[in-house]
Amino acid sequence: MASGQQNPKQSRGREGLGILIRAKGDERERLKKRARAANLTLNDYLIECGLTTGNPPDPRERELRERAVFEIRKVSFSLDRIAKRLNKGSAGDQVQVAIRETTAAVEIVATAFTKETR
Repeated sequence: MASGQQNPKQSRGREGLGILIRAKGDERERLKKRARAANLTLNDYLIECGLTTGNPPDPRERELRERAVFEIRKVSFSLDRIAKRLNKGSAGDQVQVAIRETTAAVEIVATAFTKETR
């Protein structure tokens, strides 16, 4: 592997076809510098820039996204539990607990994104 290249398996688990780009002059070094500032590999930086509007998210924004995904998965699990209990006819107080957990998770996500987007 050439100097400065990263092992593809160390990237975010992407599999697929490679893309060859040619950078002029100091463009490659400027791109690498921006990628490092965003705490991303050059490959991930270019993909984030190409697939999003504006600059790629900074490490704090990515952390918030990951937290949001975690909270949404918890919500999904809670909703699944609610549906199963309702289908069995044995929901009782457990449905209220699941609804409160779901509401709390949604509020966490909403609060995090509201603070970050101001």
